[in-house]
Amino acid sequence: MLIKRIKSISSPKNHLFFCLIAMSVLFLNSCSTNHLNKNFNIQNTCSNQAFTDSTHKAQTKVLAKKLDTQGNQFFLQRVYSEAKECYKQALKIRAAHLSKTHPSIFDNLINLATLAEVTEEYDIAKKHYINAKKLLNPKSPHHRKKFHSTKAFLFAINAHNKSFGNSIKTLKLTITGYQQILGQTSMNLSTTRHQLANLYLQEKQYSKSEKEFTRSLGTIQKFIGTQHPYFAKVLYDYAHLLKYRNKHAQAEKIEQRADSIMLKFPKKQHVKLYQKQQLSPRQ
Repeated sequence: MLIKRIKSISSPKNHLFFCLIAMSVLFLNSCSTNHLNKNFNIQNTCSNQAFTDSTHKAQTKVLAKKLDTQGNQFFLQRVYSEAKECYKQALKIRAAHLSKTHPSIFDNLINLATLAEVTEEYDIAKKHYINAKKLLNPKSPHHRKKFHSTKAFLFAINAHNKSFGNSIKTLKLTITGYQQILGQTSMNLSTTRHQLANLYLQEKQYSKSEKEFTRSLGTIQKFIGTQHPYFAKVLYDYAHLLKYRNKHAQAEKIEQRADSIMLKFPKKQHVKLYQKQQLSPRQ
C-alpha cells in the first residue's frame, strides 16, 4: 500500500502538480516583497521630500533674516536706498516661500513702513501699515497688541498730515462726528484731539490746548498703552505747551517720561514724526 502511494506521488502527473504549487508560492512571495519594497520606497521618497522642504524653508528664513539685519544697518547709517532694497528682497523671498500670514512678513512690512516714514513718503508708509494690519486678527489675544500698535502708527501719520491746513472749527466738527459714530473712546477721536490741541497752542489758547492734550492722552493709552512712540509724541507736544504756560518742572518730567519710552524702542523707529519738533504759537 505504501509503495503504491509513493509511486502515485512520484508519478509525472503529480510531480507537475506540486511544481505548479511551488511556483505559485514563490510568485506570491515575490509579489508581496515587491509591494513592501515599493511602499517603503514611496514612504522614503515622501520623507526625503519633507526633509528637503523643511531644509529649504529653514534656509529661506536664514537668508531673509540676513537681509533684514543688513537693511537695519543701512537704515541706521541713513543709506535708505540700500535699506529699502534689502527689506524688499527679504519680503519677496518670504512671500514666495512662507505662508501669507507668517509673522516675519508682518515684521517685514513694518520695516518698509518705518523706512517710508523717515523718508517722508507717508502714502507708501500707510500702504505698508494697512497691509501689515490685514495680517492680524484684532480678536486674537496674540494679535491684539500688534493690531492696535499698527493702527497707532497709521493714526500718527494722519495726525501729522492733518496738523497743517485744518481749522479749529473743522476739527471740532470732526470730533462731534466721531463721538456720535464711535462713542467717547476711540483712536480716531484721540488723534483728532491731539491735532486740535496743537492748533489751540498755535492760536495761544493754552488752557483749551491743555484740556485737549489730557483728553487725548487718556484715550490713547486705553488702546496702545503708554510705551508706544505715538504716545511719546503726544507727551512731547504736551510738554511743549506746558513750557508756554510756565509749568517748567511739570514739562521736564513729561519730557523725561517720553524720552524713556523712546529709549526702549528700536532706534530705527525714532523717525521725524516722533522727534521733538513741535508747532509753536503764531506770531
